[in-house]
Amino acid sequence: MRILSIFLTVAAIGIFADDEVSYNVTNGRDEEAYIFNHRLFFRVNRTSEPIEVDPNQANYFWQGFLGFYNDFHYGYWWSDDSNYLVYVSFDMRLVKNVSWNLYKDKQSYPEVVQQPYWKPFEDIPPYTISIWNLKTQTVKRIPFEKFKNHNGSLYFVKEITTYEIDDDKQKFLIRLNNKFWNELVFVSCDFETAECQLLFEYKFSPKLYISYMFYSCQIHQNRYYLLLPLEFENEGNSYQQIASYPLNEPSSEPRFEMRQPYDVYKFKINDTTVTFNAFSRTPFINDTLEMQLGSNEKPRCVKCPKLYSNDFLHFGKVPLGNGYEGLYKLFLPKNIKNKKVPLHVYVYGGPEFFEVESKENDNDENEINFLTRNNQVARLYIDGRGSGRRGWKYRSAIYGRLGTVDAQDQISVTQYILRKYSDILDERRVLVEGWSYGGVMALSIVEQAPKGLFKCAIAGAPVTNYNYYHIEYTLTYMGNATANEYLDLTDNLENFKSTRLLLQHGMADDNVHFQNSAILIEKLHKAKIDFDLMIYPNSDHKISITRKQFNFENNCLGIYPSY
Repeated sequence: MRILSIFLTVAAIGIFADDEVSYNVTNGRDEEAYIFNHRLFFRVNRTSEPIEVDPNQANYFWQGFLGFYNDFHYGYWWSDDSNYLVYVSFDMRLVKNVSWNLYKDKQSYPEVVQQPYWKPFEDIPPYTISIWNLKTQTVKRIPFEKFKNHNGSLYFVKEITTYEIDDDKQKFLIRLNNKFWNELVFVSCDFETAECQLLFEYKFSPKLYISYMFYSCQIHQNRYYLLLPLEFENEGNSYQQIASYPLNEPSSEPRFEMRQPYDVYKFKINDTTVTFNAFSRTPFINDTLEMQLGSNEKPRCVKCPKLYSNDFLHFGKVPLGNGYEGLYKLFLPKNIKNKKVPLHVYVYGGPEFFEVESKENDNDENEINFLTRNNQVARLYIDGRGSGRRGWKYRSAIYGRLGTVDAQDQISVTQYILRKYSDILDERRVLVEGWSYGGVMALSIVEQAPKGLFKCAIAGAPVTNYNYYHIEYTLTYMGNATANEYLDLTDNLENFKSTRLLLQHGMADDNVHFQNSAILIEKLHKAKIDFDLMIYPNSDHKISITRKQFNFENNCLGIYPSY
């Protein structure tokens, strides 16, 4: 049996390729550092003899990786003058693996792939941060043990940024967070001496966390700019705003550079002005705005698109109670003549994501024909609690309870749409479909909905219990909830006796492992529930829809083939 390992790759080197040269990072010259068999090497150019950067570090340390998620992030960086290389190494002896088989044509035995993968309730494995001097080809270790959180646990290393301060000294900034993603720490280190100091740390309020949707950051004039939450008491909400910390001295509090009642998503500082993206006028439209850095002036519009809406495309809001509103985007078929059409509810619904947005291609004829299956089906998108762009009031609503109230909002808005458009929509032919977190939602929606509301459901690659998923994602949104508090989508399957299920999953899924669907399949069999199943050998998390799926949709919705 051959054991393959999974690694970060560049173009043309696939995840299952034999060549284990992983990621290469150049230093502005022809020189480059790269990973081979999880070890760092350096070469002057592509034809020169390689030099192992740190041969004295034990072989059980994997060098140059930040973590082991479905897409690996490289963990090594050059200094601005290209004379130093800083890198992260993990002790792999304490990292558990997930395995799956690859089935190759004409090959007698399957190949076994092993993937390092941290799941909830596992400890962060020990790691080191090292600096390699290109001129002397020597290594210095950073005594990182002193940078621990208040529980005594090591932080995750998430990013390293190189910079210079006024005295032209080469420095690098280490960005860390705890395993619950609600403590943010920045440590400044000197390339030459390997000495470090804590510059600043930030602790998030309850149910707030470090969001990868707001990862925009920039160093400008000896300050580090990033997005942090700012409370607006009169609105009962908090929004992500541009804030900054000094880089030349420790600081305890951030300086907020703006105060606007909406989330800022991306920004870029140019001298004294800052350009940023925000849903400033309406949650349906993404604007590009500009303002003076640090001022309270009203931002100027750089690009503020109009809302695309017509007789066949409808946007709207639905009251959900407790001050929340659901948003919807509904595509209706053209030329409906004295007949009702089925409704296709497409859901992703993952934390912070949003589907209900006005886009330039909303009026594109080909796009509309695809979404409505050549004018045979209405297509519905919904954003409720847990979705982005409306402040922490919405994002925090599903903290610690993924797959619960977010699914309830999808049900409520679907029922509202069926009532509002009852002269057009056939309430007996409603399909809900989702992939990944959308698969979670499709299952949870059916399980919580009134019996028979959905005629059919398509769940692709669902996480059926977050005990089986990655520690980084799970603890970010579930916090310190216990395993027993996690929603288990295999426990309540009764509604699938009346709602027909199509379950899809790739057997080589490196993100949501097939383990999730395997347990669901077993539970469905034990409950004597008939369902449709499409599994894909040798396929990972990204699978395009197939004709067989269209056949399932056609049979469910009672429409003619449109492919």
